[in-house]
Amino acid sequence: MLGIASSGNGLGTMLMAVLAAYLITSFDWRTAYTVIGVMAVIVVIPLSLVLKRDPREVGALPDGVKELAKNESRPAAAVASLTLRQAVRTRSFWLFLGLFILFASSYFLALTHVVPHATDKGISPVQAASILSLMGATNIAGRVMMGSVSDRFGRKRTAVVCTLLQAVTLFWLIGVQSLWMFYVYALAYGFVFGGSEPILAAMIGDTFGVGKLGSILGIIDAAWGVGAAIGPIVGGLIFDLAGDYFVAFLYAALAMVAVSLLALLIRRETS
Repeated sequence: MLGIASSGNGLGTMLMAVLAAYLITSFDWRTAYTVIGVMAVIVVIPLSLVLKRDPREVGALPDGVKELAKNESRPAAAVASLTLRQAVRTRSFWLFLGLFILFASSYFLALTHVVPHATDKGISPVQAASILSLMGATNIAGRVMMGSVSDRFGRKRTAVVCTLLQAVTLFWLIGVQSLWMFYVYALAYGFVFGGSEPILAAMIGDTFGVGKLGSILGIIDAAWGVGAAIGPIVGGLIFDLAGDYFVAFLYAALAMVAVSLLALLIRRETS
């Protein structure tokens, strides 16, 4: 479910990268930001108003819950979940924080700097932007396919495989020299990133339960935001000091190896 629902992330990357490149090339970056901002207001706000908070709002129950016990207003699975205070006291919570910081720093470093890296190799700006679009296309496939695989073979196992493969693709990125090599990177990286992100989110629910998932996920997502802020800056500083992206992409690859190891250590927590 998360894989399908979050596939819009990949679709957005695929479409908006090309649109942004066209707008910047044809007009300027201010116009590009204005157009994309207006589109967000027109699309995101109206759609958010029709979202349902709970299955019971449409006469349904959470997946896997057949019926509520007599006088029970919430599913038993939610009642048994850890609170935020309980979750913070567990080792897995702090593993998730470290994992999400490293994951986001690696992802946003690569996402931010792959286009200037491509243009440094003599690739045109529009062709460089198409690398992001290709990543978005395979991102969709990865989310849908690997989400289903994780339901069958286990989320932890699938997450570890996907994050390790992300490290492999980032090692590949270090040595790319031509457009076709960037396309190979985009195809592979987009797929395994798309596969790993919703699985890791589902692992949070598996680990702490879903009763207080909103507050727990909110704190862990803040760690993602920290990593997202750090990654592009680290990549830029390394480039300014070294004159190329070798060390920056090496860091991104090693960060994903660390993410895989942290994911292996996470376990189901009980109150």
